[in-house]
Amino acid sequence: MKISLEKINAAFPALEKLAEREMSLDTSYKISKLIGLIKGELTEFEKASRKRAEALGLHVELPTDCTEDQKVRRRELLSGFSDEAANLLESTEIEIPDYSFELKDFGEAAIKPSALVGLGFLIRE
Repeated sequence: MKISLEKINAAFPALEKLAEREMSLDTSYKISKLIGLIKGELTEFEKASRKRAEALGLHVELPTDCTEDQKVRRRELLSGFSDEAANLLESTEIEIPDYSFELKDFGEAAIKPSALVGLGFLIRE
């Protein structure tokens, strides 16, 4: 299954929380595998983001005595960087195993509705 980095990024915290719960070996294995794949992709995205931010000079704080022009330039760089990162997250798709789960597969795990929204691509009714 192909899924955007944006969806994966949104789902990752919920997957990590889910992994803390007891469930069947099959479900645990699949969740662990997904977490490993996703963590690798997000790590690569973070490395690329950090490298780009450094290239733009965003990794250093502006001096306290900076000019208004420097502040404006920083805001422009930050805005451009944010747009670039958002576009990459939206447009990049990765391949993950085509797993799907029923809610009962997660055992007695308490799952908040907001987490289910992020995990919707994995849950079948």
